[in-house]
Amino acid sequence: MANSRAEASRRILAAEKNLYKVFPQNKTIKPQSEPRSSKKKVKEKLSVRDAEIEIYYEDAKGDITQREIRVMTYIVRTGRITAWCHLRNGLRTFYIDRIISAVDMNTGEIINDIDLYLADHIG
Repeated sequence: MANSRAEASRRILAAEKNLYKVFPQNKTIKPQSEPRSSKKKVKEKLSVRDAEIEIYYEDAKGDITQREIRVMTYIVRTGRITAWCHLRNGLRTFYIDRIISAVDMNTGEIINDIDLYLADHIG
């Protein structure tokens, strides 16, 4: 099992090298220019509506996966998202600082600032 996991990680990392083909260099995700605390003040735990996004996500072990998720809640202070993950067919927790790239599945829009995107989709 360890060998298959290592092989899967190698394949994912090899695919990551080709991400520039999916997400062109001129549309890379830019680091946030403002600290979270200076952005619009909102409640601690937010219910999010109509936020279906495709993400490339790096977990705590460094493994990168492509996920299609439907965001349900967002906790601003911790940057934690609770979402239905179509890959795992269940609720999962994601941290916005581990999201490598994101695309709105309904519009195809590349999401450069996940905080602002989720703020726009507060239910």
